[in-house]
Amino acid sequence: MSDEVLVEFILNYGSWEAFSDLLKTLGTPKVAKIFKIQKAKKRTNLLPEIIYFFNLFFKKHAPEYIK
Repeated sequence: MSDEVLVEFILNYGSWEAFSDLLKTLGTPKVAKIFKIQKAKKRTNLLPEIIYFFNLFFKKHAPEYIK
């Protein structure tokens, strides 16, 4: 399973614990980069409320990757 699929699935359907484990495994910068790429696509599977929440999260915790 690719990192992109894993990030998308955990952001949409995972628990906070799963998200925390994802950050420990891949690192905050990498997850932030993948999130930025996914949300910029014309068609994305990320839910609107997920985009809103994690946009705020990564602006605070990885601002250099979300510009």
